[in-house]
Amino acid sequence: MSFRFIDRTNLYIDKLVEISWRESGSHVNEVVFTRTIEEDAATKVINDKLDSSEKYEDAPTLIFSQEGKTQTFEESQAAHGNKIVIAVDTGLVHLGDFIGGGIAFAIRGAAVCLIGGQPEIVLRYNTGPILADHRSIVPSLRYIGKRLGNEELYLDKLSDGSFIQKEQILSDSNQIQDRYRNFVERMIQEEAIGIMIDNKRGLLLIDGALPAGTYDTPVAYLQKMLEVTVENRIDVAAISKKTRITVAGKPLGSLFDEKLAFVGYMPLTETLTAERSKLVEMGLARKTEDITLGNEIYAARFGLGPPALTFRVDVKNSKRSTQAEVINAVFSDCQIHSCYPKPLIKAHQHSSFLHQDVQLLLADLVVRTGARPKERQSMDWLFAPVGSFRK
Repeated sequence: MSFRFIDRTNLYIDKLVEISWRESGSHVNEVVFTRTIEEDAATKVINDKLDSSEKYEDAPTLIFSQEGKTQTFEESQAAHGNKIVIAVDTGLVHLGDFIGGGIAFAIRGAAVCLIGGQPEIVLRYNTGPILADHRSIVPSLRYIGKRLGNEELYLDKLSDGSFIQKEQILSDSNQIQDRYRNFVERMIQEEAIGIMIDNKRGLLLIDGALPAGTYDTPVAYLQKMLEVTVENRIDVAAISKKTRITVAGKPLGSLFDEKLAFVGYMPLTETLTAERSKLVEMGLARKTEDITLGNEIYAARFGLGPPALTFRVDVKNSKRSTQAEVINAVFSDCQIHSCYPKPLIKAHQHSSFLHQDVQLLLADLVVRTGARPKERQSMDWLFAPVGSFRK
């Protein structure tokens, strides 16, 4: 398949980067601890979103023959030229820690667009280095919250009108960085929805879930976004690689372990609602509608093994589709590779950082800040047996 890359700029993403640099303190001649050689070689990317649903072990056993809920996939009847699929994902790489306080990181996003029989288009978004230090973090988080509809999303407002960050949701550097990454991803999703509105239809693939309330995004923002998709004939499928949801005391990812040759899906909302009813009454669990903003939660296996993985899929169908039609469209309209939709695989790949990318970003950071880079020393060798792998 032919394809082309388009490097995109986004007004809101650029504004966030500008605030992070404009409001930052001076780091001239300050030591910035950079990634170790091992970390740089492996290039860790913060990219897997874990949903926040509860886990319960005292639910009844789920018997498929009694439930009668499992379905095999059906090929979509829509004409190939009528299919519009956009998959969005973002990645993040930590660049360094300033000895005087503050962190540096970079975010990269991608939207893989399949529009009818046209060549595949990959929209790429790059922030370059972002600074989050004692001066820039509050104005940056205030801007993010305000753009998402709640200025105090990550901040507490003091009596004098100033703001401080909420420690309970920003307790470490990984959490802080992920708030920035989530914002970039939402802005890219907005652009993807805009493209599909222009085409009057589409299927949006999201890496993660459609949670009904998280620290990342106000519920009102997600509700509004989904209202727009429903009204504009845009279906949404959010696919979680990791989930805490259990069904009848069994992890969602293990539901089809005894059905080795099964490729298909199972709607879970009715089952989850029934088994949680008593726990909800006792205040020990959330209602199913408080777990997702989608119309249905599915357990879905898109292919056989290895690895034969089962995913949580939150579906928000538009007026043109049913929930079942959306989950079937994910299977039939997106090439499945190793049990996972290939457009999301490509979005993940194009939002990842290679070794040379990290080196260029570090060089940019050092030149712009005047900081002195110093590789953080690893002490793993002190505590590991000779010849063992590092922890």
